[in-house]
Amino acid sequence: MGALLVGGALGWLVPEIAFPHEPVLFASAAVQLILSVGMLPRRLERVPGDRRALHRLLAWHYLAGTVLWMLPWAVLHLLMGVDNAALTGFTVLMAMPAAAGLPVYAAAARADARLVTRLAIRVYLVGTVLTPALLLVTVGLDDPLGLAWRLLVTLVVPSLLGMALRRYVQKIPRRLHFGLTLVAMAAACFVFGQSFQSEDLAAGAGWAVGIGAAAALVRLAVTVCLALWGTRRDPASRGSTVLAAISKNDALAATLALGLGGAAATVPGLVHMVLAMLVVVVLAASFGRAATRDRVEPRVAAALVGPRGTAPEL
Repeated sequence: MGALLVGGALGWLVPEIAFPHEPVLFASAAVQLILSVGMLPRRLERVPGDRRALHRLLAWHYLAGTVLWMLPWAVLHLLMGVDNAALTGFTVLMAMPAAAGLPVYAAAARADARLVTRLAIRVYLVGTVLTPALLLVTVGLDDPLGLAWRLLVTLVVPSLLGMALRRYVQKIPRRLHFGLTLVAMAAACFVFGQSFQSEDLAAGAGWAVGIGAAAALVRLAVTVCLALWGTRRDPASRGSTVLAAISKNDALAATLALGLGGAAATVPGLVHMVLAMLVVVVLAASFGRAATRDRVEPRVAAALVGPRGTAPEL
């Protein structure tokens, strides 16, 4: 949050600098992904029933987290001819794959980080085809093949590099690792802050922020409730399912929206990023406490009960 605010504020305050934005933004996303995947545990082998769980998470991500929210905006774009930068930005956001930090969120929530890591890589592979196709149909993307290539280079390749370089990434001191992540985030937000100086955003800032905040709040609330309801009989998968459903690569969405709809189109992705971070922090803490309690209580009970079912003498 600090990196986001500081980077955005500096970009907005510093006079506009003419430099290529996309290389900085895509490099920032790639660095964060290598660092996040590289810090995960080394054991990523299959376990019994893993494929079914992986497909279930993939379905939650795309059905509850993507298709449900793209439909109304797709109708507005296609049937009513609505051409609004904020709507374009939200549509791009919904078409994005999962966030680069999804495996880290899962580890913090004591969810199955191994399964979620493989889910993230699967979503990135599927996204190289599905995301350009969705945007081609909804907002008339001019170069779907170019977007597919950028997603491959920005998401899939860094994920594989993070796994291949895990032993080296895990040797980076924790403070340096944290600092590199913050610098990468701040660099991306600096670019977004620079884009906020445009006259387009000044003209439609209120509408863009309003629709971005409202859409993000409704999406997060409804998606979390759906995922909690869907896992009511399987509490062990609750953390993974909820995080998979709500997670979106917000920074990458804002990057693509900037080229498609101007500065105002980046607002939904950036607003969603802030709100999703807050929601993830609360959910990860809640799921982590629940997982710890479920693992500790049986041992505590065994220690407090004697060999014949009576409490031992203290």
